[in-house]
Amino acid sequence: MAVREAYTRCEPLNDKGENMSDERMDPTVKADWLTALRSGQYEQGVGALRQVGHAIGKKPRHCCLGVLEDVCPLRKWVNDDQTTDLDGTSNREGGVLSYTVQDWSGMPNRTGYVVLLDSGEHLCSVNLTDLNDSGKFTFDMIADVIEYAF
Repeated sequence: MAVREAYTRCEPLNDKGENMSDERMDPTVKADWLTALRSGQYEQGVGALRQVGHAIGKKPRHCCLGVLEDVCPLRKWVNDDQTTDLDGTSNREGGVLSYTVQDWSGMPNRTGYVVLLDSGEHLCSVNLTDLNDSGKFTFDMIADVIEYAF
């Protein structure tokens, strides 16, 4: 079932859980992120922004937020799950967006936290990281949530 069919409203929250529905991502960044997620060029991984190495094969795997980190021209990968600003400033918090990418993209939070409301106003709050890591949501499905929520 498509996100829009299941829920009547989808509202992004900030890191404090406050509604951020009036603030949206930069539309160009959002379009680039959606294109990248739907391109088939990224293999989906779990538990980290990006995974490389012998355990998973030769092609890196990304979570949905890792794809956004990869799209950002202000960051570069320095190891499996860590990006750094071009000036060397690091994101040492593994599985969440760097502050640089959060600011650049206009994301209201670092995990993709959203609240989904159905016609009966039943609340379902999710993080994009949880959707990605559940193994039940493809990049295409996550892109639908991003398109609707942000």
